[in-house]
Amino acid sequence: MSFSKAISSELHDSPVLDAALPNATTLTSDPFLCSGSALGLEIVGTVTKAATVASGKKLTVKLLASETKNGTFSEYAVLCTATDKTLAAGTELFRFAPVSTVPFWKKISITADSDLSTGKIMVGLVRKIG
Repeated sequence: MSFSKAISSELHDSPVLDAALPNATTLTSDPFLCSGSALGLEIVGTVTKAATVASGKKLTVKLLASETKNGTFSEYAVLCTATDKTLAAGTELFRFAPVSTVPFWKKISITADSDLSTGKIMVGLVRKIG
């Protein structure tokens, strides 16, 4: 893993997901390893290319978790939902700090019931410092 210093109090890891938003389907990241720690680990999702969720349509981002990399991943938390909203580039959609009791292996699941593929999202791990 490589880290880059973004601001004085955060280290940003390589993204676990960097992709176009889904087109009326579900997009799921590859499994990644992370757990809550004294370092203040957070999972952060940021819009990198704008998209608009139409009225009556929905975007949902969920955290899935499993004890093993190849195991069954179950929903652990809904990280974000959006409807009738413009998601501007640079907007932070969610910031989630997993507790130490969450299974170590995670996936991000993004579901849209309309075409949001003009937009893009990046999900990464952020470690609080200082």
